[in-house]
Amino acid sequence: MRFVDFNFEGFKSLRDVTLEMEAVTVVTGPNGAGKTNLAEALTFLSESLQYGLEIAVARAGGFANIAHHSDDAGDSRSVTCRFVATLQLSEVARGRPIIRREEAEDIPLALGYDFEIIQPDESDPSNFKVASEYLHLRDDDGAILKATRRGNAPLKFWRAKRMKGRRTALGSALYPLSEDNFIEYAKDRADDTTLIVQAVSFTNNLFGLMSRELGQLKVFQLSPHLCRQPGVSTPNATLSRHGENLPSVVGNLRRNSPRVWNDVEGAMRAILPQLHSIETDFTQDRRLSLVFKMEGSDRVWNANEMSDGTIQALALFVALFDARSPLLIVEEPENALHPWILRHFLDLCRSQKRKQILLTTHSPVVIDYTNPENLRVMWNRGGQSHLSPVSQLNPDVVALWKSGEVRSFDIYDSGLIHEYLPEDYAPTEIGE
Repeated sequence: MRFVDFNFEGFKSLRDVTLEMEAVTVVTGPNGAGKTNLAEALTFLSESLQYGLEIAVARAGGFANIAHHSDDAGDSRSVTCRFVATLQLSEVARGRPIIRREEAEDIPLALGYDFEIIQPDESDPSNFKVASEYLHLRDDDGAILKATRRGNAPLKFWRAKRMKGRRTALGSALYPLSEDNFIEYAKDRADDTTLIVQAVSFTNNLFGLMSRELGQLKVFQLSPHLCRQPGVSTPNATLSRHGENLPSVVGNLRRNSPRVWNDVEGAMRAILPQLHSIETDFTQDRRLSLVFKMEGSDRVWNANEMSDGTIQALALFVALFDARSPLLIVEEPENALHPWILRHFLDLCRSQKRKQILLTTHSPVVIDYTNPENLRVMWNRGGQSHLSPVSQLNPDVVALWKSGEVRSFDIYDSGLIHEYLPEDYAPTEIGE
């Protein structure tokens, strides 16, 4: 599954923001533009489909803390999340037999999904409910499936005739959505605080795929100080937001994913040629810690003896190569890294064929090393965040970049993109 774009309305400062996704997408902008809010909105969408709305809203701080505060009188408070993705029928059909061999060839699909939650009673800030939900699936021949609900109206399903029954590729792959009995079951599962996609994700391949792909989204704001701390050993650890369980994840990858771990160590040797291996060991209090072994030396270095840049690079490579996270968001990857190591990391990002990666940054190195067509500018005006590809803000700068007249960072540093400037320094329109 590849995500085409995400849209958020009413989430904190994101009054109406659309993020167009590439294989590697870089978002830059002044402090306070809303880049962290964008990462939190993606996390909220991920947790809504993985754990359910009630847990996602609670972990985000409650509805009152995530809904955009508008100065417009009479504005209702609501939060809407949308995404558009492309996928192949084979992704949905895994574990489901395709009945006819001649129908087994892959079929490209387009998926659109959105939901809106509102606060029905402003006197009760803890309360919220689902105001609407919409799912649309299509192929090159047109619509295949639609699921909609709005307000208190019952959930409605529409299915193309070519997907009904199990003796077609579509019907088999999308089973049990092809069965009337399951549709009635699904309708019964929807309530005021439960998304139908999350409610039946365990019994349906399509909804399960959506929940897994977005549920495995990972947001990182890595801290070398936390990454080097000893931790608790767990059997299936995945890297946490700040990297505080890095030793446990390293141990897990070494045991269970040797090919992934070989890639991680290979990336580390490119920046630390004398490295022999990275291993884990237990401290005296039985906590797991990182140890580094160098070629030609019997001495073992612990994590506290390694530089912040080395630890940061290790955490970045672990996050990048771990196949369990198909959608990766890294905030300010440049922290503690030498420019050459940062460029090495960016090259590795571009080499990942099964991941989509979003980087938020202030770094001239990252911006200069990125095609302007993959750069997004985020800015804030009057308490509302905005996001746009640089090519839409000033199409001429892409031509200047391609001709070699300017570097990517020159586009921003020169003031050619007014939106990149902090609000107090941005030029005002005539008449304002």
